[in-house]
Amino acid sequence: MVPPEDWYMRFFCTAIVLSGAFHLMSGVAPLRAQAMAERVAPVTAPADTKSPCTLPWFTGELTLGAGGHTERTSRGYFENGALSYARFGLAVRLGSAGRVRPYLQFEHSLKVRGDRSLLCSPAPDGGCYRGFPETDGPGAGLGLRAAMTRRLTLGAGAGLTTAAQDGRYVEGELAFRLIGPVTALAHLRQLQLSNRPGERVWFRPLTVGVRLQ
Repeated sequence: MVPPEDWYMRFFCTAIVLSGAFHLMSGVAPLRAQAMAERVAPVTAPADTKSPCTLPWFTGELTLGAGGHTERTSRGYFENGALSYARFGLAVRLGSAGRVRPYLQFEHSLKVRGDRSLLCSPAPDGGCYRGFPETDGPGAGLGLRAAMTRRLTLGAGAGLTTAAQDGRYVEGELAFRLIGPVTALAHLRQLQLSNRPGERVWFRPLTVGVRLQ
């Protein structure tokens, strides 16, 4: 028969062992959970992070300005001076979100000058100065935009327009976001127009305006 003091000793030792095991397991479990979280975090965190330089999927813009143009062809002289120009356009990003993406643009250039004079202004060749071909009309084009920073975007494109019966253009743009969806826009374009069969002229307007995105 085991003396009572031995029972007490065995019970006390067993309690100490069980208590130590319990505290050991309690400390290991949080460490194991933390290690698992640290192992998984680098994989899952970037998926929830949205790039601050992502291009918007849709933009609308309005620009106003003026530019120089062809002054003379084999058929005579055009009126001198810069020609006013205005346009509004809508652009849709092609593809998923990203920093550099192509876009499809639809636009309409506006007529901002008055009616032409019917009086003849003598030209150096003995004829009359002619009015420059109309530059207003719808158009469409393709381009590429790149978000350089969260605020600065550069772009370039080319397209066709119905101005002067047959027109085509290349262009470059610089956009700087001011606040919220409001962006300041500078736009330079080179237009090649067909005024009459066999006669092609150019027009280079520089415009500034606003873009909403």
